[in-house]
Amino acid sequence: MKAVVKKHLNVRLNEAHVNAPKLGVLNPGEEISISHTIKGQSIEGNNIWCVLHDKRIIWSGGLSVSVDDLPGAPQKYVLATADDYGVYDEIDEGIEHALKNKWINSVAVLVNKDGKDNYTRLERLRNFLLNNNLTDKVHVGLHFTFASGKPLESSHKYIINRKGFFRNPFFIDESYYDQKAYLNEVKVELTAQLDKFKNVFGKPDHFTSHFDTHTFSKKLFEQVLSSIDNTPIRNYHFIPKHKRILLDVINTASFPSTRKLDKLLLSWPSKKISDQTIVSHYGPPGFFAIWNYARQIRKKRDKLCKHVSSFYSSNDNVVEVVYHLIKYGKLSQRKFRKIFKAQKKQYPHLNPDYFDGRVAEFHSLAAKRPWDAFDKISFLPKPNQ
Repeated sequence: MKAVVKKHLNVRLNEAHVNAPKLGVLNPGEEISISHTIKGQSIEGNNIWCVLHDKRIIWSGGLSVSVDDLPGAPQKYVLATADDYGVYDEIDEGIEHALKNKWINSVAVLVNKDGKDNYTRLERLRNFLLNNNLTDKVHVGLHFTFASGKPLESSHKYIINRKGFFRNPFFIDESYYDQKAYLNEVKVELTAQLDKFKNVFGKPDHFTSHFDTHTFSKKLFEQVLSSIDNTPIRNYHFIPKHKRILLDVINTASFPSTRKLDKLLLSWPSKKISDQTIVSHYGPPGFFAIWNYARQIRKKRDKLCKHVSSFYSSNDNVVEVVYHLIKYGKLSQRKFRKIFKAQKKQYPHLNPDYFDGRVAEFHSLAAKRPWDAFDKISFLPKPNQ
């Protein structure tokens, strides 16, 4: 919709509020293109703000059209996903608690903890969803891993270390990812994990990978896309952007850019499950312990509120918010290390050093779901429902 500015209007970024970052000023007589309206801070009794097609935000009170004639807010959707179901009972219990209380509507499942023929953990989740009438509401996806624990297939040589565990993906030479033998083993392992998942849940509602490892090289990315039969994948455009940059910094290989991944994805039937992926609340990293839980919970909640508010003000329609949960007491990092020392050896690279951060995420989620504050944001319906 086109409109003309009638008086000087400040241009805001991310939020419909006078304290939001200011990008400049629109002058009387300028023509603008309006995407939709949202509710924000009330000024002179008017709380309607306009989101322009270039994502800038202005108050609606200084335009040539009345508020009643402006385009309304579109319906937006959130996919609230808890990663890492299927390894630790305490993580599984935290995810089940969040699902039962309708805090989240999606789960990403690891299937390699107990070997190829043991379905106990997967059946536990399936039965939980059935018993709580959640089967038709909760998205259940495969959280593929060739970076944590042991493989389902026993014939691998290149993707495992001397102890039979998957190699640490952050310390592999870049050329290693593109070796044919390495890629073939990734494909074999992915097929095994997909088959195990399908035997319990059917086709995955979405595809993710532990540490986002399937995006670590161009050939690796294409190998995965060729194997997942148009299953939607997690958007690797993280909010905030520096989260992916940090992964790149600590990796010995150089990641392909998100722009290059976008270009590659065009050649395959799989598409991103969301327009954004919010990961701002994860952490702190394992070398930073949490000393004040109340402060950390508040910090996580504030970060999420900020980015969900930004999504509400954007032209995007679907956002995924990724959670890492555990249902446990507010213990120190040192105590978590001691309690889960044996399990860490049995399943490397799902690190108890981060469990204090998981506890904080659980309590942050329990206290507030940021999308509840917006009448035009609801849970993303499950496919074919």
